[in-house]
This record gives sequence, C-alpha cells and structure tokens, in this order.
Amino acid sequence: LSSGQTLAGTGTLTGSLDGTSGVIAPGSPSLGNLYVTNSVTLGSSILMNLYRGGAPSNNSITAASINLNNTSLTVSNLGGALQVGDTFTLFSGAISGTFNTPIVLPPAYNWNTTSTLVGNVLTLNATGGPANGNWTLLDSTNVDLPLSQWGIVTTGTLNSSGDLVSYPVTINPAVSPEFYILQLPP
Repeated sequence: LSSGQTLAGTGTLTGSLDGTSGVIAPGSPSLGNLYVTNSVTLGSSILMNLYRGGAPSNNSITAASINLNNTSLTVSNLGGALQVGDTFTLFSGAISGTFNTPIVLPPAYNWNTTSTLVGNVLTLNATGGPANGNWTLLDSTNVDLPLSQWGIVTTGTLNSSGDLVSYPVTINPAVSPEFYILQLPP
C-alpha cells in the first residue's frame, strides 16, 4: 500500500501484504476476515471492529506471519455491550513486533495490553481481578476449541490488589500457533 491508501474489505489475498505506508481495515465497513497466504507487514494504522452478537464477532487478519511494525491499533465496538469473559481474536499467525502506543480500545470492564514477549518468554500482567483471587493460565494451538478442551499451563493467586504482575511463561517456539488465556473463576 502506498501512503494515503486504505485496504478494506474481506477475502483472501494471495501473496504478501506490505501495508507499511497505508491503513489496513479488514472487514470495513462491517465485520469480516482478511486472509493472506504469506506474510503481512502492518503500516501506519490498523482499524478493527467488534460486535459481540455478530457472526463473526470481530474483524481479523490471518496470515503465516504478521509484523506489527509499530503500527497504531484502533478497535471500535459496533454494538452490544461487552461482557466479562468476552474474547476477540484479531490476529492469527506468527506475530512479531509491537504496536505503537496508545492502543485505542472501546470502553469495557478492563483491558490489559501490557503483556510482552521477549525471546521465548511471555511476561503476563493483569489488573482488576479479585483481591487474592485464583487464576489459571490455559493454552491451545486451536483458538476455536471450547475452553474446557484447552490445556492448563499453570495456576496462581492474584495479589491483594487483584493484580498479576510480571509473571513469566516460557514459550515453546516449535509450537505454532499457540494461544493463551488467563482465566478467573466465575
């Protein structure tokens, strides 16, 4: 994409997508998925939408690899109040790089975007849980599986403020893709 260009819509792009100078808005103006057969390099900004009751419930990009490339991420909610426990998969593939901050997200109970990956160590951070509450870290290579079929990586207890601070998880680079979810008891 050249400067000032926007790629919007759904479908499959055969090859690679270099959006370094442009805006990528998969599914826009509604919801849908953009599939890229090779790699994606994000650009100046990416626009995503959520719709809790929709099918699909959000925009997404699926590719063999996705370079976040310090892009700006803006996520909008098209309708339906977000609920505790809602999850939305925006990107699927081997992800590298980081987003530019701040990330713009719709109002919700609590968003936490401070978890980081350095080398093979994912450092988890979470806020807003119950004081001294228990948590479970689950993983799966198939994000579509019901949570009851995900594997348990580890369990722990939040601190007295209801936070999980700098908890390291070693990632196996031979397992790709791998998805994680931090679960609190109901």
